[in-house]
Amino acid sequence: MPRRNTLAVIRHFLESQEFRPQDRLPSERELAQTLGLTRTQLRTGMRQLEAEGLIWRHVGRGTFLGSRPLDGTATPARPPVDGANPRELMEARIALEPQLARLAATYATADDLVRLGRCLERAVAAPDPQLFQTFDADLHRAVAEASHNTLLIDLFESMNAVRHRVLWGHLKGDFLTAELRKEYDTQHRAFVDSIKRRDPVAAENFMRAHLQTVERHLVNVAFLFRP
Repeated sequence: MPRRNTLAVIRHFLESQEFRPQDRLPSERELAQTLGLTRTQLRTGMRQLEAEGLIWRHVGRGTFLGSRPLDGTATPARPPVDGANPRELMEARIALEPQLARLAATYATADDLVRLGRCLERAVAAPDPQLFQTFDADLHRAVAEASHNTLLIDLFESMNAVRHRVLWGHLKGDFLTAELRKEYDTQHRAFVDSIKRRDPVAAENFMRAHLQTVERHLVNVAFLFRP
């Protein structure tokens, strides 16, 4: 079945059912049987819908309708850590995400690379800080999932839930100046390009340098905004 028809079949099914945003979709096996598709056809179509932001996946928990919640509240891998502060959060990110970028440069599929490019361009084109924050989160998640290491992805999701609880939920992106946005865009492009070139060392180093920049800015901002 051609890819266009596969997408049409899946779209029609989602539109014809009474799913609400963030509802869990049937399992891959159930969907394939219901729609008369092979698993390969279904996966191809679902990857496209995920790239468009119409569905999202949580490794080990299922596929959900709509965009992935920014606050990480839907089906978290484990409850957010109480008492975490911005310093601890950034130390965790710097410990984990460079390794995810390194693995992504090795294991990313062609579809992963397309998704990374789309996430990058959405972040660059975001018209306001709040949307930039959303697309920035999508980009870092795309890097994590391109590693194809389910244990590390699960750790990333837990950390990401803490990320918004600790700092972003209070500041709402207002600290993102045009100059800082430009710096982040340049750094994002550097690690995405390294992943596309299949250069794991560069991907790891560029991701670490980016997160160290984020750490400098956000820890300072958190100090200014603390009660």
